[in-house]
Amino acid sequence: MYFRRRRSLVICLLTVLCALTIACNPGAEDEDGADGSQPAQQVNPETLEGELTVWGFGTEDVIGANRIEQFEEAYPKVKVKLTPGEFDNQKFLSAAASGSPPDVIHVDRTIVGSFAARGALISLDDYIDATNLDTGIYYDSAMEQVTVDGSVYGIPQFSNVVVAILNNTAMKEAGLTAAEVDFSDWEDLQKINEQLSKVDGDKVVRVGFDAGLPGFTPFWSAANGGPILNEDGTESMLDSPEVIEAVDFAAETREPVGGQEKYLGFSQSWDFFGSSNMYVRDQIGIGLFEQWYVGVLGDVSPDVDITVRPFTTHEDGDEISYSNGLAWAIPEGAGDTDAAFEFMKFMTDTDTWVAAAEASKKDIESKGGVYTGTYTANNEADERIFEDVYEPTGDKSFDDAVKVILDAQDAAVSTPPSAAGEEVMRAWEDASNKVLLGELSAEEAMKEADEIAQRALDEASEDQG
Repeated sequence: MYFRRRRSLVICLLTVLCALTIACNPGAEDEDGADGSQPAQQVNPETLEGELTVWGFGTEDVIGANRIEQFEEAYPKVKVKLTPGEFDNQKFLSAAASGSPPDVIHVDRTIVGSFAARGALISLDDYIDATNLDTGIYYDSAMEQVTVDGSVYGIPQFSNVVVAILNNTAMKEAGLTAAEVDFSDWEDLQKINEQLSKVDGDKVVRVGFDAGLPGFTPFWSAANGGPILNEDGTESMLDSPEVIEAVDFAAETREPVGGQEKYLGFSQSWDFFGSSNMYVRDQIGIGLFEQWYVGVLGDVSPDVDITVRPFTTHEDGDEISYSNGLAWAIPEGAGDTDAAFEFMKFMTDTDTWVAAAEASKKDIESKGGVYTGTYTANNEADERIFEDVYEPTGDKSFDDAVKVILDAQDAAVSTPPSAAGEEVMRAWEDASNKVLLGELSAEEAMKEADEIAQRALDEASEDQG
């Protein structure tokens, strides 16, 4: 993978994947958009009517619920039907193949390329042109992940970056300060991991350093100078020395608590989203998390004693983060593409985001929590949120954290789109898990993954070509 730098600013609360059922009448001046042929240049919110079906989006958090409410107020004759259910890639592809897909999907940007290559998504180029949507408001890295062979197949939603969250209670107990943690020195980082880890007999009491494997495999590889794909997303580089070394080290960080199985048994008991989370209960020393988790901590445990630090590249010590997130897309065969595109555009509009951020801030503060900002894939929205909505709290832990997160946006890298993005992701996830469980060495696992990924890339290229 060739990693690209982001342009500027970017809390994604975890999305509970859902489904919804649509047959909308666009109520537009150009009726052709209803069958997916020609997009309408103008859509009248007052006359647009029907049911909007979306897979992969829920309203369990204020930001999601507020934006749906805004859409329903703006488009009173469109019924948004949310049905609980986890987004299933294979179920979606089957639905698309049978000609009965949903009208909108909310999906990881890393697999947009895969879906597009299979002909399961429509290009949004004509809709963007017809409605004069300025895609320049979205972060470059986010747009790059949904742009395949020059055509846009998705509209970016949230954008997340990785930061390190330090438990100051554990640090003080170990006689360490945040300034002493050098993420560029992996040997020293493992020593700190050992100092912070706590085991009582066979029982894990505290994880010293949580490296976030397997999910952060591309991030660790990037920090070690090793992209997992080449620049155009056609060649796997999973077997490079840099990737192998990164996976090997990150997996070794599980050893102080007895390995991956011990770690899993312990971490699965964490109250991740609750007021008794692992930072409050001193169950973790240092953890790598996407920035939205800082927002969770501010919401449910505003008095927690933490320090948020940027991660750095191995040896060189340059600040680095990893950007990823979700996007909206329209399946091939969707019943009403005009309505679908209008929904996606509205949900990522600057004014929509700012209003949702205001609602989130009000909700969090009404419960005694700390609002740490809302980070979207819309650069324009982020600028307004941090100018007009966010206010420093006076709490050093969280105020400093916001500064680190904003800086991390500029240091973030991302994965380019690939025609076999889903298969490549599965290859490195499986490989990292095999290393974590001691089934294969890092070299064996990543070479195996490289062969699997390259075969998928080659097959995807042949299918396209």
